[in-house]
Amino acid sequence: DMRTALGVTSDPGLPSSGLLADWRASALSLSDGDPVSAWAPSVGSPGSLENTGSARPTFRATGTPLGAPCVEFDGTNTSLRLLPPAGLPDGSDAATIVAIICGGRVQGTEGKQHVVHLGTAGYAATRGLALDYAGKGWTTHEWGMAAVSSDALPRDRQVCVLGHSYSGAGVSLYVDGVVHATGTLALATGTNELAVGNRVAGSSERGAFKLIRLAIYDHALTAAEWAQVMAHARAALGAR
Repeated sequence: DMRTALGVTSDPGLPSSGLLADWRASALSLSDGDPVSAWAPSVGSPGSLENTGSARPTFRATGTPLGAPCVEFDGTNTSLRLLPPAGLPDGSDAATIVAIICGGRVQGTEGKQHVVHLGTAGYAATRGLALDYAGKGWTTHEWGMAAVSSDALPRDRQVCVLGHSYSGAGVSLYVDGVVHATGTLALATGTNELAVGNRVAGSSERGAFKLIRLAIYDHALTAAEWAQVMAHARAALGAR
């Protein structure tokens, strides 16, 4: 099977040190096709990601290549939001956002198509991961400034591990455990909102993808920690 082909023998799980919040699709007690109204974290207490009515994303019980649970965002109407989150990175705090997804694809023509966006409207005031419509690759989004971008195209269906890492002095974009771009930026993040599937401060710039897991750390992950993230993604989810 895929795990054997990748040489993976066991799942170490995600790193636990400094883990502030961890949303796992596998923890949702829902049936396939159910709308996701509230998604509580399995670790931490920042609050639940929520939405109502037709804006709710869809739970897929076996929606990943290896049949794991995930939450599907359609890129048109669905998102989840937490206003305001508690205890997540603020100001110039060092931090890492890890989003494990599959099925990421360009949908429509909006410039940034978000997977996750944390912060508030304003220059250098957010930390986000998105697809860039113009370049058709992954990008970070810090609101109102040049984002760092990758030429790594989204891989429809396959599992992809995205990371936004901030050291306190600069931003790094990780794709599948590898640094694809860096930028020297001084962030001053607000904590008004955590948005999944669209940007903060307005229901727009929506992304189309399936979210398997979202984790937020209180530091820039080390090379060894990124290796553990990828070992988990390969063992548990069949990431390459």
